[in-house]
Amino acid sequence: MDAAGCHMLFHENRSLRLAGREISLCSLKREVLDMLKRGGCFANMGPEHVFTSKEEAIQSIVSRLDPERCAGCNTRIFVECSKRPGGDDNILKSESV
Repeated sequence: MDAAGCHMLFHENRSLRLAGREISLCSLKREVLDMLKRGGCFANMGPEHVFTSKEEAIQSIVSRLDPERCAGCNTRIFVECSKRPGGDDNILKSESV
């Protein structure tokens, strides 16, 4: 990532936040993370949006999702989604009752 990429990410992050959305990054190379810190993007995004692994990112992001939105979702892309409202774990429990 170069300075132009950091600048673009900074502005994209701001636009998404104004729309009520977030960007999260994971598995960054040391050079990219250093550029994000030097360019102010890391501070702008917040360390809670930068993860060392995909698993850590998914676990954190899924836990912050709106339960009502999860309940209406049929996609269930991640394993963690099955534990959310409307997920497979909840369906199986309700069918066995």
